[in-house]
Amino acid sequence: MIGVSYRNAFRLLTGVFAACCIATASLSAAQAQESTLDKVKARGVLNAGVRSDAPPFGYIDENGHHVGFEVDTVKYIGQKLGVKVNLITVTSATRIPLLQSGQIDLAAAAMNITREREKAIDFSVPHVVVSGKILVKKGSGIQGLDDLKGKKIAFLQGSPSTAMERVKASTGSEIVTLPDTTQAAQAVLQGKVAALIMDSAPLYVLAKNNPGKFEVVGEVWPAAPEGIGMRQNDSEWRDAVNFALIDMWNDGTYKKIYTQYFGVDPDPSFIIYPWQI
Repeated sequence: MIGVSYRNAFRLLTGVFAACCIATASLSAAQAQESTLDKVKARGVLNAGVRSDAPPFGYIDENGHHVGFEVDTVKYIGQKLGVKVNLITVTSATRIPLLQSGQIDLAAAAMNITREREKAIDFSVPHVVVSGKILVKKGSGIQGLDDLKGKKIAFLQGSPSTAMERVKASTGSEIVTLPDTTQAAQAVLQGKVAALIMDSAPLYVLAKNNPGKFEVVGEVWPAAPEGIGMRQNDSEWRDAVNFALIDMWNDGTYKKIYTQYFGVDPDPSFIIYPWQI
């Protein structure tokens, strides 16, 4: 009887193991079919999250249209995939939640690649490099972080908590977060905050477009890479985006749109991907 029980138990375990293998294989196959690339091609539309308040990356022109370096970048990606592009406005606070919820397929939204963000999403290869700077009111006398000790400093909602914590630790200042660049810049002008800290490129454009009102000073963090955000664990989609970025670099489109929106040639030391693949 004991021998029979062992045999029956073995048969039962073998059956369970086989069923688990089949279920796992079926689940893996289903997951493989759910790549964002397949979804985008099936619907014929790429839902791209872009900024409306972060020139030169993404902003609204005088005709009410989305324009900018990353806007043109996602249009290029759509062209490479043979699909239309639906531009969806995101902010620094909403870009990751909208990506995770599936409302957008990618976020080309002035986003630094950080370890903190890598816990929530995946990134493309770096497609631009920017440093962190300080926006202050013209004539404030502020030249760097040392001059901000004890003052109120603004960051945009969705900024890396590590950056805010470092600034708070070094200055002892109160840190406030604001929804977008426009509101934050207005807070600087009105004296509600002493400074706004964020990526340098939008700050330079903001100061240029508002002569006599702002200055861009100091350096809060050195040049750091930015990338296009995507949902985690979707290598097929990530490859498709990366290959499009590499093609954009190799065919000269990258330099053309970078120069158009940044007003200078790309940093000669920066290459999107240094190998031919």
